[in-house]
Amino acid sequence: MDTLLADLAMILIVAGITALIFKKLHQPLVLGYIVAGFLTSPNFTYFPTIANKASVETWAEIGVIFLMFSLG
Repeated sequence: MDTLLADLAMILIVAGITALIFKKLHQPLVLGYIVAGFLTSPNFTYFPTIANKASVETWAEIGVIFLMFSLG
């Protein structure tokens, strides 16, 4: 449970920082969120990444649930 919350905190912090940067640059926020996802992924080795890949799948499923409820 601790790694799950730590991963969520890192994802939200990086997404917030990239959103601010892309807003200042007058770029779409979706592009900033894509860059934030790449920065926190295991494919990018210059930044601390997600500790557990299963937690990414868990947060992805929770995100899809929230998306479906907001659309419905």
